[in-house]
Amino acid sequence: MYPNFKKGLAVGLAAGFTSAVLVFGLCYWASTLPAVSDVSLTWAFRPWWRSSNWMAALWAFAFVGVVLGLLAAFRPDLNGKK
Repeated sequence: MYPNFKKGLAVGLAAGFTSAVLVFGLCYWASTLPAVSDVSLTWAFRPWWRSSNWMAALWAFAFVGVVLGLLAAFRPDLNGKK
């Protein structure tokens, strides 16, 4: 029986958390690169605890979590249970 909101919530949280960690890790990695000029992209991410890095991770969590959570919640069960 669908929509299965428990499955959607679990998938959404897992996918959102994973994407947030990856985005924040990318921001952290970019902040450690050496700046080769005054307009290097690395200055946009320094210092790594900057609020824009956290907001990018939050937006990734929200977008990926909501989209994949909804897809998982409204996917019909294919294992034959009725």
